[in-house]
Amino acid sequence: MKIHFVKLWMFLLTISTADLAYSQPSPITIDSLVVRALRSSAGPVHFGATVYLEPNEFALRIRDHVAYPYKLIWGKQLFKEARKNKDNSLELLRIAPKVISEDTIDINWGDVSFKAKKGIFFWRGLHFRQELYSLSCGGTAGYKPNLRFVYHADSEKWRCIGELSALGK
Repeated sequence: MKIHFVKLWMFLLTISTADLAYSQPSPITIDSLVVRALRSSAGPVHFGATVYLEPNEFALRIRDHVAYPYKLIWGKQLFKEARKNKDNSLELLRIAPKVISEDTIDINWGDVSFKAKKGIFFWRGLHFRQELYSLSCGGTAGYKPNLRFVYHADSEKWRCIGELSALGK
């Protein structure tokens, strides 16, 4: 009985130390890979027009490192920019990096539609502005990242292994 307890204790100790050995890439590393993905030829297609970034934690962290055609606005400024358009809407780009392992990071992006309305709205109180968000469908083919970066220990560099959604992998 005592031997089984010792074996179980050693097994649990091994599992807990294995979890501690895994180290997440730093936020600075993730941010630099996001900026690299946006600047690459395999990045989001923008056709020369301004691309508005969705104001999420990743976009707020990289706002000083991206330039035209990318623009980050939020709050009242986002509402006003949407109201300038004919249909009172704006297409935003959502950036969502995903850490697969300590040496693999996927960079994903997708469209978010933002619609601004002025009027009198009665939903959980009286409001004079309404903001509607809708997300694009990712499809039914399962998880396919837009770009994947892999860390090569030999060269100590992050390398992009391609646009996976275009390759069908």
